[in-house]
Amino acid sequence: MQEKATIRLAHLSKYAPEHVLAPTIPILAKFLLTDISNNLIQSIQEAAAYCLNRISCQGDGVLASEIGQSGVTHSILQMGQAVLVGDFRCIATVEHSVSVVRKSDAVPVLVELLRDGNGEVRGKVSGAIAQLSYNEADRAALADSGEVPILIELLYELEELKDNAAEILVNLAEDPCSMIQYLKQLMFLHS
Repeated sequence: MQEKATIRLAHLSKYAPEHVLAPTIPILAKFLLTDISNNLIQSIQEAAAYCLNRISCQGDGVLASEIGQSGVTHSILQMGQAVLVGDFRCIATVEHSVSVVRKSDAVPVLVELLRDGNGEVRGKVSGAIAQLSYNEADRAALADSGEVPILIELLYELEELKDNAAEILVNLAEDPCSMIQYLKQLMFLHS
């Protein structure tokens, strides 16, 4: 019953006003932060993650910021589902959420998905990282994550991956601290 209600809320989130959706965020976050002990809880968690991602794309970013601050970012990314990672871009594009993303240790999960995910997941993850790379505070975290060698490999992949990788590398090059990490990783690649 909870799973169906959560999925229904996700579909209705497109039409519901922000003041109706906001109180659902802590409830959905609680589902995600519960230890998985059976398949029912796992399916409820997947439905809650889907719902939170749908909610995060609504409005002017206030809801996405609340979701980012609820502590579920890492859980959403660890699920690794393509639809979830793709919608994660909504959270990543909100200025207040970006630092929350960094604090939640989401960057290592994103880099792992970028390295090991399937084509669809890698495309969506590279898009999310590209969004994060526009924030000066996050460029250092991204550069420190060891993603530069992966990004260079992506330059030889499909168009979407190539474009996102180039965008991230250009953004990393704009920041002197990130540039030092970037160059260190490049030198490591060629040694």
